[in-house]
Amino acid sequence: MVAAGNDGEFGEGTVGSPGSADASLTVGAVDKSDKLAEFSSRGPTAGDRGVKPDLTAPGVAITAAAAAGSVLEGAVPSDVPGYLTLDGTSMATPHVAGAAAILAQQHPDWDGERIKAVLTGSTEPGTYSSFQQGTGRTDLVRALDQNVITQQGPLDFGEQQWPHDDDKPATKQLTYRNLGTEPVTLDLALDAYAADGKPAAEGMFTVSPRRITVPAGGEATADVTADTRAGTADGSFGGSVSATSADGKVRVRSAFGAVREVESYDLTLRHLDENGAPTGDAVTSVSGFANDFYADYADAEDGELTVRLPKGDYVVNGMIHPDSTSATHAILAEPKVRVDKDTTITVDARQAKPVDITVPDPTAENFDATVVIGYERGENLRKGLLEYVMPTYEGARFGRLGGGEPVDGLYSLFSGGWAGKDAQGRPVGYHLAWQRENTLDGITATVTPDQLAKIDLEVGEPVDGRRIQVMVSPHLPDGGFVFPYSDQRGGLPYRSTEYVLANGVKWSVRTWQVSGEGHASRFENFLMHMPQSWQAGRTYRERFNAGVFGPVLNAAGQPGPLNGYPGVVRYGDVIRAYVPLFGDGSGHWGISDTTSSTASLEAGGKEIPDGYGISPADDVTEYTVPAGTDTYKLTVDNTRDPAVYPTSTHVRAEWTFRSATTPEDEPAVQPLSVIRFSPALSLSSTAKAGERFRVPFTIEGAAAGQKPSRLAFQVSYDDGKTWQPTRTVGRQLLLQHPATPGSVSLRAELADRAGNKLVQTIERAYLTTG
Repeated sequence: MVAAGNDGEFGEGTVGSPGSADASLTVGAVDKSDKLAEFSSRGPTAGDRGVKPDLTAPGVAITAAAAAGSVLEGAVPSDVPGYLTLDGTSMATPHVAGAAAILAQQHPDWDGERIKAVLTGSTEPGTYSSFQQGTGRTDLVRALDQNVITQQGPLDFGEQQWPHDDDKPATKQLTYRNLGTEPVTLDLALDAYAADGKPAAEGMFTVSPRRITVPAGGEATADVTADTRAGTADGSFGGSVSATSADGKVRVRSAFGAVREVESYDLTLRHLDENGAPTGDAVTSVSGFANDFYADYADAEDGELTVRLPKGDYVVNGMIHPDSTSATHAILAEPKVRVDKDTTITVDARQAKPVDITVPDPTAENFDATVVIGYERGENLRKGLLEYVMPTYEGARFGRLGGGEPVDGLYSLFSGGWAGKDAQGRPVGYHLAWQRENTLDGITATVTPDQLAKIDLEVGEPVDGRRIQVMVSPHLPDGGFVFPYSDQRGGLPYRSTEYVLANGVKWSVRTWQVSGEGHASRFENFLMHMPQSWQAGRTYRERFNAGVFGPVLNAAGQPGPLNGYPGVVRYGDVIRAYVPLFGDGSGHWGISDTTSSTASLEAGGKEIPDGYGISPADDVTEYTVPAGTDTYKLTVDNTRDPAVYPTSTHVRAEWTFRSATTPEDEPAVQPLSVIRFSPALSLSSTAKAGERFRVPFTIEGAAAGQKPSRLAFQVSYDDGKTWQPTRTVGRQLLLQHPATPGSVSLRAELADRAGNKLVQTIERAYLTTG
C-alpha cells in the first residue's frame, strides 16, 4: 500500500515509484466532501501509461496524533496539544490501511491481491477520470459485504500513437468471481472522463454483454473495448465499469484507461565522441521551451535512441563524457529546437570548442568552472537558463548543436576562479568572467595584470575560533547570482588579495562566518558587498565583519526587496520589507544568528500582521495595508548571544513614515533611513580605552544626501543603562572613552524634511580595551 504522492498540482503523470508499480495499492486523496484534492498525484504512469492511483480516501485536513518531539510537531502549529492537522496522500493512506486490516481480520485466508480487489471494487465514485481517482473513494461498509470481485486489476489499454485515424480497437476481458452462495445477476455500465472532467467521446469505450449472471462460487466474463479513433480530443481518458445488481446491494467497480497521444513525432538522438565514433558515454536532456517538461535520454550501447515527443519547441542539451571524473567533457546545447516532424539530432563532440584560460600566475589552480547560458522564452515566461558547474575547465569543450530556431536574448557567461599564494603565503584569487552574445562556443583567453582590478580583502574576527567562507561571484545581466563550484576558506582574521577581470561583468563579494567542524558546523553570520563593475588597474580595499554592526540600506538604483535584497517598497497596498540589522561598518549588508527577534508594523495605532510569519529583520516579508495614505510605524528588534557576538548584542530600529497607495506595477521605495557608523576599529571591533575617539557616520536611505530637520546622537558606556548626548563635527561623533575598558553603545534620532523619522539603538556597538 502506497501513497500516490502530493504532486497533483503539476498535472498528469505525477504518480512515481513505488506507487506506479502494478502490484501496489496506490492511494490518492479527496476531501471530506469527496472532492479530489488538488495535490493528489495523478496517472498515467510513465512507460506503460497505466492507471494509477487505484482508489482514494480522505486526505485533506486530517487530524492525527503527533509523535512527541518529532520534526512535524515542531513545524506545524496546532491548537490541540498532541495532535496535528495535515493534508496529503500520506494522510489518506492510513484510512485504506485500516480498511485492509479489518478485511484481513474478517477473512484471514484472503491474500493481499484479494483484499486489493475487494477494496477497489467497492468504492464510491466521483466524476473523475480513473487516472485521478482510480475506481473511487474507499467505502469500508460496502467492502465488508462485498461478495463479487473482479480477478483483474485496472484494464490498461496504454497509449495509442498519433495520428489516430488508423488506430485499432483493443479488447480486454473482465472476469467476475462470486464468493457467495447464491447466483448474482449484474447490469454493466461504464463511465469515462478526460483529465478536464469532460466525458470521453461516445464509442471510445464499450462493454459487452451489458448483463451477466455470476453463478455461486463461479465466474462470468465481459469484454471491454477501447476504440481511440472515437472523438477528436487527445490526452488521457479513464473510467470504470460498474456491475450492479437490480437491488443495488451488489456493485463492483473496475477501472480502465487509455491515452490518445497528442500530435507527436520521433526525435532520434545520436552521440559521437571526439573521434567521431558512436559512444554510449553520453546523455542528452530535453526540456520544454515554454513548459515544465524535462527528461534525460541515454543509450549505454552506441548512444543512439529514438524518443517520442509532442509537437513543440524544446531545449536540447547534450553531453559527451558527462561523468565529473572524465578527463574530457563536450557540452553542446540548442535553446530552441522545433519538433514538428520526425527529427534527428547528432551530439558531436568535434563541434565543441575548448576552454583554454591562462591567468597571470601560472601556479594558480582552477577551482571553479561555471558556464551559464541564458535566453528569452517569451512574454510572461521566466528567462531560460542552462547552468554547468564544474571543478575545472581542464578538458572541457562547449558549443552549439545547430539546427535550432532563432531565440532572443541568447548569451553565454563563462566564469571561473583560480587560487594561488603570494610571496608571504597569503591567499590570492583570480576571478574571471566573459559574457558573450549569440555564441555558446568555448573561449580561449590569456589574462594580463593590466586587465584586472585588485581587491585587498580583510575579514574581521569578532570572536575567537571562527572560520570564514568567501565567495566572489559574477552576476547575470538581470542581476541573478552565479553560484560557483567552490569558495575560498580560512581562519579568522582572514586576509587575501582578489583579482577581478574588469570587462563590465558585475561581481559581488559574500562572506559567511562559520563555527564548529564537519556536521557540527554552522553559519553564524552573512555579509554581502552588492554587485558592481570593477575598474582595471585600480586597487580596492574591502573590509568585512568588523563593526559597527547595524542596519544598512542599499543605495538608490540598487536592487531591493523585490529581488531579495534590503529595502522597503510598496506596490498597490502591499508593503514588502527586508531590513537586516547586522551589516558591518563598511556598509556590507548582513544577517546574523539571534537569540530573539521581534517586529511590528502599525498604522493608526493598529498592528498589521505580516504575510509570511517572519520578521523583516530576518528575511523578506509582506504586509497588506489599508488603501490610501497613512502614517506607519515599523519596529524591528534583535538580540544576539554575547558569547558568540560580543558586539552589537542588541539592535533596535524604529521608523515612522508616510505611505500611500501606488500602482501595483510601479513599486515605490518607502522613505526609510538608517545611520551607519564606521569608526577605525580593530578586526575584533575594538578601540583603545581612555582616548578621544571619532566615529564617522553615514546617512543611508531616503535622507541620504540631505540635511535632516533633526539629527541627534547619544552614547552609553554602561551597556545602555544610561545615555548622554554626544558632540558632532561634520559627519563624526566626538567621544571620550572611559579609562576602564568596557563597551560603547550608540543611539541616533533622525527626522528628514518630509517628517519621516528614525530612532536607532545599537548596544555594545564596539568594545574598548586597555
